[in-house]
Amino acid sequence: MLRFCLIVLFLSFFVKGVFAQNNDLNQAWDSVFSNPSFSEKIVDSFIAKKNNDETSDLYEVYRLKGIVNVLQGNFEVAESSFLKATEYAIPDTFKVIQNQLDLGRCVGEKGDKKTQLKYLQQAFTWNNGKFNKNTVRIYSLLSTYYASINLFDEAIKNSEKAIETQQQYFPEDTLELNVEKQKLANRQFSLYQYDLAIKNFRDVLPYFLMKNDLQKSFATLSSMSGTFLGLNKIDSAIAYGKKSLIMAHRLNNFGYAQLSNSILARAYSANRNTSQALIH
Repeated sequence: MLRFCLIVLFLSFFVKGVFAQNNDLNQAWDSVFSNPSFSEKIVDSFIAKKNNDETSDLYEVYRLKGIVNVLQGNFEVAESSFLKATEYAIPDTFKVIQNQLDLGRCVGEKGDKKTQLKYLQQAFTWNNGKFNKNTVRIYSLLSTYYASINLFDEAIKNSEKAIETQQQYFPEDTLELNVEKQKLANRQFSLYQYDLAIKNFRDVLPYFLMKNDLQKSFATLSSMSGTFLGLNKIDSAIAYGKKSLIMAHRLNNFGYAQLSNSILARAYSANRNTSQALIH
């Protein structure tokens, strides 16, 4: 479950490229998550026959090649593609930063934490105190990095900075804001800050339900159930555990159902309801 949520958050921060002059490449972007191998064929074909008139697209082309290889688990090819994209990003500072963040995500996925931090710090340096969409992503990815090495205090600080920047400069981007609040709540849960975690989970749940985002709704409901269990509020833990189980069934996901049932079993055991605990 945690692995799935990290992958979803990871992919949500890849910024879609735009190819004003090339419909094939726009089609490749539109297919990147549903059919990455198809997207890569289009990209490789473009690179093979590129000419001088098309060099303005090469930054996005190599970024796209990097992203489709991340999705397919080919992290070495992805990293080399992102590095190639850097050559075409300069002197556009925004693109350079975006590419450093792509590189950070890529090497982080393959487990190279030292190099991941290097790329994220380089992005921070390039950003030079500006407040833009990259600022939000830098703080968010630093939060993810610190959480991955169990430095949850630092993770929380960076997540809070991401949320503050988002609210002040980009309040219209409600999806990114709610995803970041969900991440913050998970960090707070890891530090046993259950009351703070519940507050943030309560804030984001209506948004995900309204958007009919079953994946994020399930993640929030199951996390709330576990958090209430940590607070020893057993009735609430059971209530949200049941809701998360319903959501798991709607998703037809056996692994999610197992997670919900395990939390419910612990909650019923804490409530000394042995028969219900055995059912779950």
